[in-house]
Amino acid sequence: HCGGTSADRYVTRDSQGPRGVVYDTTAPTRVNVTVSPGVSNQNPAFTISWTASSDALSGLNHYELWRAPDASGSPGSWAVVAGKDKIATGTLSTTDTPPANGKYWYGIHAVDNVTNYSTENTPQPGTQPVTYDTARPTSTITAPPIGTQFGPFSVSVTDTDSLSGLASCSYYIQANNGSGWRTTKNITARTCNSSFTVTTASDCPDQGAATCNVSVFATDNATNTGTIVSATYGISIGSRGAALSGSPSAAGWTNTTTFTYTPTCTPAGGFALTGCALQISTTGGSSWISTNVTSGVQ
Repeated sequence: HCGGTSADRYVTRDSQGPRGVVYDTTAPTRVNVTVSPGVSNQNPAFTISWTASSDALSGLNHYELWRAPDASGSPGSWAVVAGKDKIATGTLSTTDTPPANGKYWYGIHAVDNVTNYSTENTPQPGTQPVTYDTARPTSTITAPPIGTQFGPFSVSVTDTDSLSGLASCSYYIQANNGSGWRTTKNITARTCNSSFTVTTASDCPDQGAATCNVSVFATDNATNTGTIVSATYGISIGSRGAALSGSPSAAGWTNTTTFTYTPTCTPAGGFALTGCALQISTTGGSSWISTNVTSGVQ
């Protein structure tokens, strides 16, 4: 018997009698593949499952797991996964962890006993790449700069995650009244890449330098939590004041050539006073001469 189709059975004869052989160029049936979860930071990262293939002539020999990096929404170069090139025909699932963070596609080849491969090098309709992400998201406090705040203030934050994307963003606040840090606002959700308000009534009620600590962080869709980033501020919600006593005691004309005044300066709450300026005008208030004084500083 010569020629034949792509799948025929033949009978040959030798001194031992007739023998049956199979001519098989038909690939096994294609399988349906599912991969879960869609995003992972675990090891193993993904479970790949598939439906059973069949081969009516030479029969199934094994399955092979193939993987391709994502290339702008489509599979890049396919390659068999090391150690996953001889999966037994009775096995319909396996696991894999990609070699690096990124997005990947998976496929299964069924191979028969004469090495015909089922087609599986293109994604099935509706499939998407899965994402392997072990990198932490980042958060940066962009405003206000470190320094003293004189009332409620807004904190602006930039959050970034380039792989699985941001899932949630949070902040918490601590205050220090001189006896140590205490939490005044527990971990609270905030809008990523936005701002939130810190109050001086309840969040940071203690006045003084470095008495208010604001901390932020973010979590991505692979459940990686970013490093906590903090900024410490001073709080001053009291009023600064100044009073002047001496002679002459009232506005008006005088013929004295000596003026005696004592400035009394009051610092804002929580801060020491470092200076007090006495201003003198000889132009009716259109211009002033300032002199730093220490006498009478309180």
